[in-house]
Amino acid sequence: MQATSIQPNIKVPLWRVRLRLAWKSFKSNWKLFVHNPIGVIGLVIILIFALMAFSHPILMKYVWEPRVYDPVIGYDTEIFVHPSPPSARHILGTDPLGRDILSQLLYGTRFSFILGISSALISVVIATTIGAVSAYYGGVVDMIFMRLADVITMLPFIAILVVLSALWEFTGFTLALVYGLLVGFGGQTIVIKSQALSIKVKPYIESARLRWWRLAHHPDAYAAQPAPDFLSLHDVHGHQRRFR
Repeated sequence: MQATSIQPNIKVPLWRVRLRLAWKSFKSNWKLFVHNPIGVIGLVIILIFALMAFSHPILMKYVWEPRVYDPVIGYDTEIFVHPSPPSARHILGTDPLGRDILSQLLYGTRFSFILGISSALISVVIATTIGAVSAYYGGVVDMIFMRLADVITMLPFIAILVVLSALWEFTGFTLALVYGLLVGFGGQTIVIKSQALSIKVKPYIESARLRWWRLAHHPDAYAAQPAPDFLSLHDVHGHQRRFR
């Protein structure tokens, strides 16, 4: 009698399957990213700015003497003539008031880096929201948003910021919010809207709309035959061992 081996049905948590799929997608996208020289150079520049921004508090606390290297009130009494040229004590030298230029550069980079990241995130959120809403609803909503985007695209950002800063006193977050609004409501909104329109006409979107319409108008049809709706979920749990 021939013996048959029965393999145990090992169940893997669904979150682990999703995590592995996400990691696999990240690795494939990373391979595509590293083949783009411009993207790699941009990432290196961002990392350098981040290192400069976060290194200043550490240097001030553990390496530099605050009395000498403070970017606002620092003064080196061991140097009699200021500004001084670069030296081992001051890599970039000092300004006419005796303050270390490298400390000032790192101190200013921290606020510039946070401002840039904050404004970029705000602009992405605004552009994604406005572009998706315009593509989804269309009609009057799309016309209003797109006309506003056209107007904001033609405005000179720097001149507007200079005028607004002369009228009101901006904090870092307020400046990031204003800049994010101007950038996000401009060309980025038009790009996101075009991408959303290309996804809106996909077959699976039409299928999902039809499904929800049938569920809203004919709920008895789904209640009478629930098995096909849960078939795909059963298949996922039954084939999770393939991802081990």
